[in-house]
Amino acid sequence: MNIDSFIKSKSGCISKDTKDGMLILSPDEKYLYILKGCAVDVWTRSSGKKTLKQIIEEISLEFAMDFNKARKDILDFLKDAIQENPPLFVLSKNPVQ
Repeated sequence: MNIDSFIKSKSGCISKDTKDGMLILSPDEKYLYILKGCAVDVWTRSSGKKTLKQIIEEISLEFAMDFNKARKDILDFLKDAIQENPPLFVLSKNPVQ
């Protein structure tokens, strides 16, 4: 996965903060996802205007994490999230609207 790609969370989803993380309901209301930890931070930052690398840098600085550790944790999460059907995120070489 190229960390220089722009990343955008799935359009049309409904999100709800919980005390332990976030619930994401797919636009067709068929799928409910539960996000916790850094997955919530990735979701909220994925506007399509930032690269994955920028988001990893922000999260590693905010939580005083080693960049490589943050990258590994986030990429592990995204590998699954992008393979979901429907995927939770879109990756692009260019900014995404």
